[in-house]
Amino acid sequence: RNGTCYTAEECSTRGGKSGGSCASGFGVCCLFELSCGSSTSDNVSYLVQTSSTTVSSPCTYTVCPCNNNICRIRYDFTTFVVGAVTTGSTASTSAVTEDTPGSCEIDSFSITAPGQQGSPVICGTNTGYHMIMDVHNSECEVATFQIGPATSTTRSWDIKVTQYSR
Repeated sequence: RNGTCYTAEECSTRGGKSGGSCASGFGVCCLFELSCGSSTSDNVSYLVQTSSTTVSSPCTYTVCPCNNNICRIRYDFTTFVVGAVTTGSTASTSAVTEDTPGSCEIDSFSITAPGQQGSPVICGTNTGYHMIMDVHNSECEVATFQIGPATSTTRSWDIKVTQYSR
């Protein structure tokens, strides 16, 4: 994990945890791991959900720019597993039910960005991929997981959030 060098007191005050020393021992490598409902305005943060078949829904994370020069925020999906996309339609003798192939009917993830177009809605396994969102007027972005009813799907994610300046 990457962190930001702060004094131990600054790290604690900001809600981070120490991941080792930096600045020749004068600081600590401060790690920010967020759980559902948390927010951050730190440059490198992690949105985390350990493996579980039941996750509260919606699960939101608010990501605010760390300063006025931030123009983009990158979301790297180190781990990303939620309910899969619908693969086809189903039929019964009494009625026909059509699920739109390619839609996220169990779980979904998206990022809203005020003043900008939001991200696409995704689901399934997206480990190893990323999204980059533009920042508009230093507005916060909201990453949202919509989780369907309990299934045998084990959901987990670990998303590294990095902010980029102009």
